[in-house]
Amino acid sequence: MVSCWRLGMIGASALGLLAGASPVRAAETEGLRVGRWTLAPGVELSFERDSNLFRRSELGGLPLVSDDAAQWQVGLGAQGALSWGRVEFGVQSSWTDYRTTFAEVLNVKRAAFAIDAPSGAFYRTKVGASLIEGVAETQEFDAGGEAIFRGAAYTLAHLEAEISKQWEGWRAFWSRLQHTRFRFESDVAAGFFDYEQRGLELGAGLGQGALGSLALVAAAARADHFCPSGQADDDRCPQPGAAFRDEERARIGVVFERRVGRRRYEIAPAWETVRFSGTGDVGGDFGGLVGTLAYADDAGGPISGSVRVSRQVFPSFFLGNNFFVSNQLGLLLEYELQGPLSLELEGKLYRNHYGDVVRAPLNPLLDGLRRKDRLAIGRATVIVSLRKRLQVRLWVSREERESKRFPVADYGATIAGTAVSWGWR
Repeated sequence: MVSCWRLGMIGASALGLLAGASPVRAAETEGLRVGRWTLAPGVELSFERDSNLFRRSELGGLPLVSDDAAQWQVGLGAQGALSWGRVEFGVQSSWTDYRTTFAEVLNVKRAAFAIDAPSGAFYRTKVGASLIEGVAETQEFDAGGEAIFRGAAYTLAHLEAEISKQWEGWRAFWSRLQHTRFRFESDVAAGFFDYEQRGLELGAGLGQGALGSLALVAAAARADHFCPSGQADDDRCPQPGAAFRDEERARIGVVFERRVGRRRYEIAPAWETVRFSGTGDVGGDFGGLVGTLAYADDAGGPISGSVRVSRQVFPSFFLGNNFFVSNQLGLLLEYELQGPLSLELEGKLYRNHYGDVVRAPLNPLLDGLRRKDRLAIGRATVIVSLRKRLQVRLWVSREERESKRFPVADYGATIAGTAVSWGWR
């Protein structure tokens, strides 16, 4: 049997340049019409080289691992307009074959669906769910960037439901319930924790005028943190799979949105408190300002882009800390060049500040440490549209993390890849 790696090499040799985009999106406006449904199939073949697969530091004592990978990705998105509302769903499966690092082919399956059902003239009910199962990126379950990829398989499931009342085109009030469950597979040394979170959000529109809309939002959430199955080596995790920490959040803030043509502005400041308890409560709590500032411009010309600034609080698994504050800046620029060529530039900057000083009297390198990280990620992608639904892409990206007073967390990685994709976008 020919492996995915061999197929990737054959495809790369035949096409010269390979690239692509994600071939599956849950919501599609174009595709194959089948009755009331619009179907959007897609397939992608990619080849990528990573200079530091496990994001290791040169000072960490373990060798840096570079490897090549070939990946097949297939999926289907669908959208249906039914008599009682709209239904959207998407499924995707990918197989990644590393040349030397992993003996087996790594698989990840994704699924998502959403239901939007109006009721009468004013009320609307929305239900959505998503599932990731297999070996995927750590950013899926840790948006703050503390977790490092180790090839660990996991399951991440999310469910939410919302009821809202519309008034003259804007939401007068809404109520949203959310539930998220994250688990590593058994016997995996993941360096992060399992968790289960439940949350409630209430919102009330304060008005809408020529300048935009304003809403008041209040939210509360509770999460249980569990020791990963493959890690039980300190006071916080005496037993694999045991609950070691509880997290309670409360937030109140406002959301201001303004749309001018295809330009969108958003300002969402809030005050949030995060409190921890349990046997694994080794640090302090948080109370302070969080929020988001965002701008997007999709005016339909050759240049479009967006910028997003946020301040968020994430739970931590680092020594002596319950949480870290993450200040993030994200930039995206898309530029249509001559003919079928286009360029996409993306940049992300994270500045993470940990809440507590590490107390380790027997370890002078860690004792008194207050960790601060800076993570920068840049990516450039060239897109060639060969046909209406056939794309070729070439990309290169660079990641660098620098940790103040904790250099074993520093790393640098360069990723370059090519792919070809066919399907509806």
